[in-house]
Amino acid sequence: NNNNNNNNNRSETMAHAITSTDTFAFTGSRRDIWHGLGVEVEEGQTATEVFPKVGLGWETELVPVYAEVPATTSGKPTRIELPDNRLHIRKDTREPLGLVSDGYKPLDNGDLATFADGLLGADAAATVSTAGSLLGGKRVFCLLKMPQTIEVVNGDELDTYVCLSNGHGGFAAFNVYPTSVRVVCNNTLSWSERDLGRGVRFHHTGNMEAKLEQARTIMGLAVRESERFEEQVRALANRDLSKGQILDFMRMAYIASFGSAPNKEQQPEAFDRWTARRDEHVTDWINRMDNERNAIAGIQGTAWSALNAYTEWSDHSRGGAWMQSRPKDHRVHSNMFGVAAVAKKKMLKRALQLAK
Repeated sequence: NNNNNNNNNRSETMAHAITSTDTFAFTGSRRDIWHGLGVEVEEGQTATEVFPKVGLGWETELVPVYAEVPATTSGKPTRIELPDNRLHIRKDTREPLGLVSDGYKPLDNGDLATFADGLLGADAAATVSTAGSLLGGKRVFCLLKMPQTIEVVNGDELDTYVCLSNGHGGFAAFNVYPTSVRVVCNNTLSWSERDLGRGVRFHHTGNMEAKLEQARTIMGLAVRESERFEEQVRALANRDLSKGQILDFMRMAYIASFGSAPNKEQQPEAFDRWTARRDEHVTDWINRMDNERNAIAGIQGTAWSALNAYTEWSDHSRGGAWMQSRPKDHRVHSNMFGVAAVAKKKMLKRALQLAK
């Protein structure tokens, strides 16, 4: 029954994404990235300024967990405390965020905002681009816009960011990593794989202050590595691909998105369906290389164009009619933290291999 209740609560939260318990805000012209969610806030603000204004000022609390043990004979059940567990709840709504162990160390939204504002030092010109919560507050994130802008070629630019996210109730670890947004089509691309940048991830245990201090040091190095990322992006734009290479790249993208093909000998019908669906997607992605966003002079037919044809589909069309029928925060969550984000990282890595 408890599992059913949790599932029902999760469904209710997802079906009513941006409400009094979930909020979302963005600055400037970034509405398309977040698929129409949230409200616009002024640019140039810090996280500690934005969070209270957009409904992220709430705190959390760990409360004891009790179990009701049925009586062995006639009489009242026994109520006992479970000392090794705590329930992580929101103080404002008293809603449960998750059941955690006794060693769990919470990181409140105010702590996340303070960390975000101090991440790059007092003189860094990083301001909030967007901030919000998903899944009823189980995931809270903040995207900081960096002063650097990468110009791939004339007319194709990347804004650079640092994304910070935190999970409450054991839902997810604390994460901070560099990412980018392609201006011409609002595609997001994380470059936080080990060989692409320096991302930080840790769980809510141990000395949280020491972990946060370590994260500051590592992310300082990561931001400086944005120059190396700029070199990699320009290398992609300078790498022309043959039709065969484009086809191979897109077929690999399909595997990254949907998994490998079934065994042809053991499951011939499933293999045929998989192949037909792959060819349909590959054709779509190749056609996207010819649209006005990916056929910019200087990048047409390159590894950069192929990568962005795929990421454009991933950010805005992945999931088809099923995703369109879901609450909009499903797509945001997938693009930033879920399977779509993982697949895009794989394809960035593959594109860089082609550019060598």
